[in-house]
Amino acid sequence: MGNHQHNDELIEGFYKQLKPILGSSDQAIYVYLDDNPENHDL
Repeated sequence: MGNHQHNDELIEGFYKQLKPILGSSDQAIYVYLDDNPENHDL
């Protein structure tokens, strides 16, 4: 699986779970993806 496809699937999953919050917020909400392998065990 390509890295971009994996990121797209992650974002789609986050959006589905957070849709009520993201859709009703008057302020911007940022979701950061960290693709640095050194940080995966944090």
